[in-house]
Order: sequence, then C-alpha cells, then structure tokens
Amino acid sequence: MVLVVITQPSLLVTLSEVKTALGESSTDRDAMITTALRAAQAELDGPSGRVGMVVASTTVEQRSPGFDDPIVLSAVPVTSVTTIKYLDTAGVEQTLSAGSYTVLSDGRIELNPGYSWPGLYADEEAVRIRFVAGMAAGDIRIDLMKAAIIMHVKMTIDMADPAVYQNTIRNLLVPLRAWL
Repeated sequence: MVLVVITQPSLLVTLSEVKTALGESSTDRDAMITTALRAAQAELDGPSGRVGMVVASTTVEQRSPGFDDPIVLSAVPVTSVTTIKYLDTAGVEQTLSAGSYTVLSDGRIELNPGYSWPGLYADEEAVRIRFVAGMAAGDIRIDLMKAAIIMHVKMTIDMADPAVYQNTIRNLLVPLRAWL
C-alpha cells in the first residue's frame, strides 16, 4: 500500500502567531521562520507525521494492489471519500459507484449488501482511493497540534536545548495519540 499526498495542507499556525510566541516584530527573519514552521508541521502532522493522524485537512490517495474487505484507510480521521478508482481486468481505469460502498466513521470502507468487489488487473496500484482527511474546525486537538508546532519552531529558531522542548512537544502530542 502506498499513500500519496495530493493536496498539501494549509499551515495550522500563522506566521503572526509564531512571531508573537518568539517575541519577533521585525520582518527580517520571516522567510526563515516560515521555513521552520513548514518543517515543524510536516514533521508532526499528516499521515507520516509523528502523531500518525491528520490534523490539517489534506487530500490523500491510498494505492494498493487489491480490495480488502473492509478497506482500512490509513490516514485518519477521514472527512470524505472523493473517488475509488481501479484498473479492471483489461487494465482500463474504472470508477466504483459511490452507492456500492459505505464509509464508516473510523475510516473503514465496507461494501454494501448486494455488491461485490470487481475483478482487477494485476498491478501494485490497481486500486486508488482518493479522500480528504483532517479534523473539523473547532476540534480541541487542533490546539494541541498548534502548540506543539509553535514549540518546535521556537526550539529551531532559538537554538535552545532540544531536550527541554522535545519533552514539551511530546507531552502535547500524547493526547492526540490517545484518540486514535
């Protein structure tokens, strides 16, 4: 199974928020701070982030050689499934009818009664499921991730002792893992 990020998430923390946390008022280091901000979010958030869940909304495509029953989407929480495409036995791309499956709240996709998975072409990426993952606005877990990102940027920009900051970041992220 391969997971491909189709649409990069927008930043959870603004440059202004980070500059306030750093006590910065000048624009001299804006580019460096923005780079540190993007790197921190990439390390902590997203399907391959440290927490193992997606906080900032992003479009992802999960590719696999076949249909599992049920299909388990590996980037959670799932907001919506856009399309399920597959290569039929002749190698021609088809789209699975949205009425043939149900997306469950835990990110699993189950086939509806009366339907069966179609035959597939032998290919490592014969099935491609495009979906949106991320947390709904107002979810308190977003604030935990934002605080961890700000701490990560402070650690990078201030060149402070990483052990102190890493411990704080880890503690902020623990509750996010508990909700998986």
